[in-house]
Amino acid sequence: MALQGHLETIQEDGLIGGWCWDSDDPALQLRLDVLVDNEPVGHTLANVFRADLETAGIGDGAHAFAFLLPWSAIASKSVSTIRICDSRTGHTIGGSVTFRRGALLPLEQRMIELEHSMRMLQARLAETNERAARDANLLRSMLGTIGSFFTQLSDMPPEAVSIEGAFGIAALVAHARTQYEPFALAQPETPALTVCVSGDGSLAETYGCLLALRQSGIDAEAEIVLLDTGLSAELALLPSLVQNLRYWRAAPGESPITARNRIAGLSDRELVLFLSAAIRMTPDWLAGARASFAAQPYCAVLASRVLRADGTVQSSALLPDRTGRLADFAYAEQASFPWFDRLMPAAAAPEAAVAIRGSVFQALEGFDPGFPEFAASITDFCLRCWEAGHSVLYQPRCSLGWSATGGLGGFGAAARDPALASRLAERWEQAARPAWPRASGRALLLDDAAAAAPATILDRAETLQRLGYDVVFGDTGGLDHEPVCAEALRATGVAVLRAPFTPTLAGVIETARPAFALAELSGRAAATMAPETIRSLSPVTRIVLRLEPAAEEQLLAEPGKAASPLHAAVETSDAIVTGNSDLAAQFGKGKARGPAVLSLAPKGAEDRRGLWLLLEGEAAGADSAEQWLATLLPAIIKALPKVQIHAVKNSAAKFPKSVNQHAAAAADAALLANLRIALAPFKKPAADAGAIGACLAAGLPVVATPPALGDEAAAPGVLTVSATAQSVTRVLRQLETDD
Repeated sequence: MALQGHLETIQEDGLIGGWCWDSDDPALQLRLDVLVDNEPVGHTLANVFRADLETAGIGDGAHAFAFLLPWSAIASKSVSTIRICDSRTGHTIGGSVTFRRGALLPLEQRMIELEHSMRMLQARLAETNERAARDANLLRSMLGTIGSFFTQLSDMPPEAVSIEGAFGIAALVAHARTQYEPFALAQPETPALTVCVSGDGSLAETYGCLLALRQSGIDAEAEIVLLDTGLSAELALLPSLVQNLRYWRAAPGESPITARNRIAGLSDRELVLFLSAAIRMTPDWLAGARASFAAQPYCAVLASRVLRADGTVQSSALLPDRTGRLADFAYAEQASFPWFDRLMPAAAAPEAAVAIRGSVFQALEGFDPGFPEFAASITDFCLRCWEAGHSVLYQPRCSLGWSATGGLGGFGAAARDPALASRLAERWEQAARPAWPRASGRALLLDDAAAAAPATILDRAETLQRLGYDVVFGDTGGLDHEPVCAEALRATGVAVLRAPFTPTLAGVIETARPAFALAELSGRAAATMAPETIRSLSPVTRIVLRLEPAAEEQLLAEPGKAASPLHAAVETSDAIVTGNSDLAAQFGKGKARGPAVLSLAPKGAEDRRGLWLLLEGEAAGADSAEQWLATLLPAIIKALPKVQIHAVKNSAAKFPKSVNQHAAAAADAALLANLRIALAPFKKPAADAGAIGACLAAGLPVVATPPALGDEAAAPGVLTVSATAQSVTRVLRQLETDD
């Protein structure tokens, strides 16, 4: 620990000030104890920004403090010794300072003078215009001048401060306390996230938002910051009602967007959450958000579902509407409608509730303050995330409440200016979006959920997703009940059909726009929804019949090609998937098993971009890995300058900064599903041949030298190259050209 700091000033009225900073932990804002003659009289935080500290290299400059010595501690003394100590260690900052009391101005007198000044301002305004005294802008300006004063009072209860003489201000605080019960936020030593509440509502609405944060328990892990944007003059009272609240008022000439950047940039947090004052936090939101970010390592921004009291959606995520502009796709819709109740990629998150991975926010340097509106700045940030190889996801599992007094005004537009909104929508359409493949077709997965194993349904849904399909699950056993695996399906982006939104499966197939490109059904599902029925409703849909063991046994037990419903289903399907070689031979070459279904991947799957570099660098492959890094990578980058290169972190292989390094195993399906090509250019046998098999199982072509392939040399999807950089880059360039 390397503490630095000074107690710089002690004013005649007992106001002390200075700065303190731990150079070993530069982002930490220290909590300080104030002692008068070795007796503790209070505490404060070194969290005030000063430009001179930033210029001097004292962290980000937000390490100054100010504290008003209690009158009771100095009133009866002519000489006092003042010390500032680190609350964690008790270490004295900058030594002791002797304070010689002169003619001290009592706190009561100072507040009376402040009240007198305010009354003079009010009288002056009344003389100019009788209605000006009621003007919100002027009232906001006056209360803004005392905002910092209330901030200083927030660390102590009002009863500890003698304010009997300040009738106006004291009455204002007392009146607020009769309407709103004071409470204290938790103050974690190492917050995991920063929550920035925008002061865009009334005092009652903003108080309700802060209280909900406290009741949800999120304050135990979060630093709560109120950004006073100047829309409500009453917000200056909140620090006297909510202890441990960081109150941030934008500096003169500072835009609210810049203020948000400064709030989020003060420290390195796991997550940064921006909330409207009308949002009501729920107890399970943080756990859901963390799980979503952990399950989706490429996710940079998470858009939560905000629900009104009647169950309709107030805010979800932005996607192009019928006019081509980005708009909230589920605004005012029923939240439980299948298309709105699943994980899905989005162009951007609305401004009501935006959760951002802290590391990405820092890397992209926050919001662009050049935009006139915060909504447009958020959309621009989300688009920059996509362009940088990250993703923006809508997660309805992370639900938030909406204040009944918040009105029904929508947050659903990327920008209010039509020309700006059009430009942002064009950027979304042109974005490469490497971290999430564009859905190139819709697939309908049918099964009797009551009879099927949930793990089997999930596995089949994920396989279709890896092939590039937008998957919809229908329960042939009935739509009036929830399948056991419904929540897990929705959490991976699958729409689960259910009543009353879906009257019949036949109606869904017939009216689907666009039509389903693929329908996969189990043998038991075929008894309820026969392939010929699907084809009559949607002639363009390709039908795959996946035979479970019971269906295979039934087919083998039936003589020849008996006219049973199951035989008819096999005959009328475009392909079958079976693990029984006798059945595969019996039903001829027109039907396929296992790997042949991979050939049904729809056109457009090539939109996936990225290269997976299998340079494990272990055992026999260590020396060749180092050589390939020196010769192959420069050639690849020159031949394919826009390619995204990914690799597993490994101490034996020193990858350049341009390579995205991952701690995940090579068999991580979520990663492989986003890539286009895998490359295993070993000159000697690879230490982990299973990585190549995992790539092939995910439908990922593998370019490799023969020694690296081992038993996979003859597998479909393998392209062999010679052990030269020229050979490898020639094949990679050809693959890109063919796409």
